[in-house]
Amino acid sequence: MKLIDLYAQARQQWLREEQNPRVIASEVARQSSFEKSTIVRVAVVAILLIVAADLAQEAPAEAQPTARPLTA
Repeated sequence: MKLIDLYAQARQQWLREEQNPRVIASEVARQSSFEKSTIVRVAVVAILLIVAADLAQEAPAEAQPTARPLTA
């Protein structure tokens, strides 16, 4: 005896609805203007200047002496 699934069609429809994307794109997604903001640009330039100044400095020829001898 074969059982008849009375809810097969409803279950298949439910499964199709669940698998469809929930968000329907009505227009092109807007991009954030975060990268265009003045604060971000100023911060990036300041960081680059600090890194460039740090790299441009000469390294000490020898290690600086400590203020007092280290004891273990």
